[in-house]
Order: sequence, then C-alpha cells, then structure tokens
Amino acid sequence: MSGLRSYFFDVFKAHPAEILSLNGIRSVSFFMVIYSHLYRSYATRIASDENQWITNFLMNGSLCMDAFFVLSGFLIGGQLIREIRDTQGIKLGKFFLKRVIRIFPPYYLFLLIQYLLLSNAAKSAPPELAAQIAEGLDRMIYDWLYLTDYIHGIMIHGWSLSVEEKFYLTLPFLLLLIGRIQNPRFQIGALMGLFTIPTIIRAVSFVLLANDGTISHEHYNQFVYYPYHSRMDSLFLGVALAAVYVYYPDALQEFINSKKNQILGRLAVALILLLMVITDETNAGIFTAIFRLPVSAFAWLALILLTFRKDSWLGKFFSLRIFVPIARVSYCSYIIHLALLGVLARIFIGYESITYTQIFIWFIPLGALILSIGYLYYLFAERPFLALKEKAFGRKPALNRLPS
Repeated sequence: MSGLRSYFFDVFKAHPAEILSLNGIRSVSFFMVIYSHLYRSYATRIASDENQWITNFLMNGSLCMDAFFVLSGFLIGGQLIREIRDTQGIKLGKFFLKRVIRIFPPYYLFLLIQYLLLSNAAKSAPPELAAQIAEGLDRMIYDWLYLTDYIHGIMIHGWSLSVEEKFYLTLPFLLLLIGRIQNPRFQIGALMGLFTIPTIIRAVSFVLLANDGTISHEHYNQFVYYPYHSRMDSLFLGVALAAVYVYYPDALQEFINSKKNQILGRLAVALILLLMVITDETNAGIFTAIFRLPVSAFAWLALILLTFRKDSWLGKFFSLRIFVPIARVSYCSYIIHLALLGVLARIFIGYESITYTQIFIWFIPLGALILSIGYLYYLFAERPFLALKEKAFGRKPALNRLPS
C-alpha cells in the first residue's frame, strides 16, 4: 500500500535538501508558456483595439524559455561539476542513461500517439487535407531526431526540447575539457566565454539579414529564437552559476544574504517586465535580435539568486509548496500542452473573437486543467521510468540547498 501511495502522491512531496524556489520559477514559467501560446492562437481574432504593449507582454511570455534554460544549465551542470570536483571525471554512461530514462519515454510516446492519430485521420480526410497530413508525417523524422530547432517537424514547441537535448549531449564533454585545467576561476571564465558566443553569432546574422534596421519574424525564429547555437547562452549561464555554487558556496551565500542581492533581484523583476512590454519579436530591431536573450537570461539568473534568500518575499513566494507538484509534472504537461490548449480553448472560449481580458482570465484555469491531465500522463509515461531510475541510482536533488 505504501508503494502505491508513493507512486501516486510522491509528486506532491519535496525532497528535504532540494532548492524549493526553483519549483516556483519553473511553475511560473509554465504558466507564461500557456498565456503566450493562448494569445498566439487567437492573435488574429482579438476583438479589443490593439494595444502594442499588451500584445508585446503576451507574445513575450516566450521569455520563460530563458528561465527554463538557465534552470537546466544550473541543475544539470551542477551535478556534473560536482562529480568532476569529487572524482576528477564523469561517468558518461550513467549520465546519459539517467537522461534517457528521464526524458525519452514521455516524449517518444507522445510522438507515437500523434503519429497513430494523424495516420488514422488521413484515411478518411479529403484528398487535400490527407496530403497535408502526409507531409506532416514525413516531417516527423525531425521530431524523432531532435532536430526541430533547425528544421520544422510536426511538434511546434519541440524546438526547445531539441535545444536541451543537444545541450545534454555536448555539456559533459565540454566540462571534461574545461576541467583539465583544475582552476575554478578559469572554468567559470571559460563557461562565460561560451555564453558570449551566441551573441556574436546573432550579431552576424542580424548584419546579414537586417532590412531597414530590423529582421522579419520568420528570420528571427529561424536564425535567432530556435537554433541551439543561438540559445545556448542561457544554458551556459546556468552552468556558470552552478560552478560558482559548487566551488564558492560560502562566497555565494554571503552575496545572497547581502543588500546587493536584494537590489539586483528587484531590478531583475523590473527588467523582465520591461523586456516583456517594449520588445517586439515580430519586427526585431538590433536589441531584440542580438541582446534580448542574454539580457533576459541575466535577469532570470538574478531573480533566481534572490529567491535563494529565504527571508525575501520572492523567496517565500517561489518556495510555496503548491509549486512542487506543478514543477514535477511540468515536463509531461509541456509536451502535451499545445494539443490540449487547442481543444480546451475551443470548448471553454470558443473560436470567435476574444479580448485581452479573456486571455488573462482564462490562462490560469486552462493551465490548471492541462496540469491535471499532465499529471495523468506523468503517471503513465514518466513515473514508471522515474521509479526505475530511483531504484537504480537513488533519489536525490541535482544540487542541495546552500547552508544558511
């Protein structure tokens, strides 16, 4: 009975040593995904007079991806850096096996379900629609191979999972290479060097693609927003933070408790909000195309550092226990959210005109419904493999909380 209870309800329990506030960051970012994609699906049906600031805010829910990437870099990089520090190496087989068990089952099961449903639908579809479905099924190979950050597949939001998969494949080898020089300051500097590379690449892309000082939304997505080489800065910024966390915990804790951290964290919140209302992805100028992503990543990093401070109101908010289950099922929920969002929005909102107010009213209940269904998908597609992983490798957080 205890095993059954654990299977269904462990999702609600936090590990005693985990960094609780990261669950809050991940949860808020998930709801940013929901309102951004909800708006984008109705963008041509907004009944209100267009307000560019509100439009930007809703479109720029996409900034949540920088939060996800910084978190991934911090957590995955942290466990690898800690292993290098303690053992002077990385057990690559163990690392990749843990990633496969954790990531592949929900992802590939969803792709399989999509393939079966679409293949069946094509049989009774009109010829023109059947041809479109067949073309989409042909493109699924890019989803299966995690290439959709460069080539469109059928899973529109799969680009971010492709970015992270490339990160998991390359990070251990980069850390082993950097770790050959056993100087933490050098290693952190090298990681920050990797952080700067995408900015240079984006600058070159902008120079080549800009027309009258801007690049089109299509070019922005293709050359700036989607590809791994343009998005890895957020990931490596998270790894750099992890290196400081592992090698200089006392100095980091001193900074976290300082007045400077409070000021920096509050400025970060203001900066994220400012980026969300003033930058326009659909007509990207030099700042949006080149600097928006690293500035956003730094702002999220500063916010994360502030939430490490337990006595700050943001630290208390992001550490609320309600965020634990949301964060646990966020991966499965993210995988299925677009398919569900289209159905649920049609049921509860309809597919006619919609106002900005309705977007703000509906994104939380729709997100909660998606999380509820995501929990069921988690129990079926992820939890059995997590149990296998925990049995083989034990259960512990990627990084423990710093001592107060």
